[in-house]
Amino acid sequence: MGSWFFGLFVAGLVISWGNFVVGYAENQVNFITWEDMKVRLQKQSLALRSERSQNRVIVVDQSGNGDSVTVQGAVDMVSERNSERVKIYILPGIYREKVFVPYTKPLISFIGDENRTSETIISWHDKASDRDKYGSELGTCRSASLTVESDFFCATGITIEFCSV
Repeated sequence: MGSWFFGLFVAGLVISWGNFVVGYAENQVNFITWEDMKVRLQKQSLALRSERSQNRVIVVDQSGNGDSVTVQGAVDMVSERNSERVKIYILPGIYREKVFVPYTKPLISFIGDENRTSETIISWHDKASDRDKYGSELGTCRSASLTVESDFFCATGITIEFCSV
């Protein structure tokens, strides 16, 4: 009798929550599309900007002609709990930095030049055996060059490298 009641209870929950989505509005697209991994750019003065205002594009350029000189700086520019896709266009170069995309910043795309994938590199040198400021080993998870906790993240046209000597 108890298992029958429990089964009925679970079925009721599933039916009542069928159209309930946690954390996202019903009109929001909750998947990654091919368009999310493309950026159409045009030159405006020295900086590159998106040709369509509804798509936010942040340009990363080591020479200082973009919105940020670091990939992490571009991620930091994305607002917390953003509800629209933000495309981070990374110009060719070696970005020697540890990049973290927190769970509070969903819908981010990292986009590099697909014809120059080997020239757009995010690289860091932590090892699992390295120690943090408290003396604890970093371990495998905390030694990554790129850590992504957010939903609906995608990347194309870039190389992510672990470079330990």
